[in-house]
Amino acid sequence: MADNYHRQTLTLGTTDTGATDALILKGCNVDQRNFFDISVQAASDGTFSVNLERKRRTESTWRVIETYTADTEKIGEIHGAWDVRLNCTDHTTSGNIVLEITQS
Repeated sequence: MADNYHRQTLTLGTTDTGATDALILKGCNVDQRNFFDISVQAASDGTFSVNLERKRRTESTWRVIETYTADTEKIGEIHGAWDVRLNCTDHTTSGNIVLEITQS
């Protein structure tokens, strides 16, 4: 069974698209802030589009927060209890793309 509270990764082959499993953020801190690391790495040249998305567990629709079209390493912050994921919607590179989202 996956541990959806700490880290989600997905490696997509050439031209594949798809989303990581949801990372469950509980908003445990006093001020309900969650910090998480975002990593998007393409193994070769080409184009891709990866969305950082969120939704409440009671909802069915994912909402786009940001879109990445280049290798990205950053820290995200969100308040409250959310599910977040990385979703590759376009991938025309000749190599793999690796998506990782980790709770800080």
